[in-house]
Amino acid sequence: MSHTNRSGKSKREKSVESDAESVVESVAESAAGSISSVVSHESNVSDTATATATPLSAIKGIDMPLAELLDVCRYITEAADKHKNGNYKVTTAYPGVKDLTKVSKEVLDRSFKNAFKVACRSDSVKLKSMAQVTHSFLDGPEYVNIFPDFPKSPVGVFKIFMELAGYREYFKSVPADLREQFNDNSNSVKKDAIKKHEEQVVEYNEALDRFVTDHPELNDSQKRHVISRKIVIKGQPKKGIKRSKLSAFDYFKTTKKGKYADLNDFEREKKLQSTFDRLKEKEKQIFLDLEANQ
Repeated sequence: MSHTNRSGKSKREKSVESDAESVVESVAESAAGSISSVVSHESNVSDTATATATPLSAIKGIDMPLAELLDVCRYITEAADKHKNGNYKVTTAYPGVKDLTKVSKEVLDRSFKNAFKVACRSDSVKLKSMAQVTHSFLDGPEYVNIFPDFPKSPVGVFKIFMELAGYREYFKSVPADLREQFNDNSNSVKKDAIKKHEEQVVEYNEALDRFVTDHPELNDSQKRHVISRKIVIKGQPKKGIKRSKLSAFDYFKTTKKGKYADLNDFEREKKLQSTFDRLKEKEKQIFLDLEANQ
């Protein structure tokens, strides 16, 4: 039997993720802009021209000129692709940055990450920016992944098959005869592996349901994220969760999709709520009727 892992995301989840990315980028821009002042604080450099032309040797781990480092920051913040997380190497995510400096890729990656750590110290970042990033993360779907009791995915069929076959040298090349046995659907060991895997899948899916029940504080996007991780065994239906009804304010927001697009999700929500609260009774009643007639 085969299975698929469905992980479709709702519009709100994509919106939250997009907002979180834009907020992080704004902090990165702020951090990049503060690098020169941090350098001045760390090394008491008084001559700006000299500081931008020499490596930031005053800060451990930063071994490239400030001017080039700032060019790299500007390149990334202005790049069209905005979906690379900080665990990527800069030169892998944005190959074009290599043309902005003469240092090696390794030095560029290390210098950028170390400069970011220094620039994002609590005395270098505004509390508002810290609050925006924190809110976007805690209110977003990916937040649940760090919960200690978040269910772990079941082991794959092939790994179970290797264990049942007595092969545990996972870091070595799998013998050809073992692969041939696995590719044989009539092989009894493979059948046992499939059965054991399906049992683990059932337990995993039930654990995801329990997780949602045990955490009533989760919002709808977080609940959908949890349920979307369920594994569907071919021929079996996938159970979801009942979508919450829309409020009058939710209906109002659908008419203002392009409004305050320059704001982050938290600030935009506040602005729209304020606008909704100021609506005349007749105008507000339209949305109240939509809520009542769902």
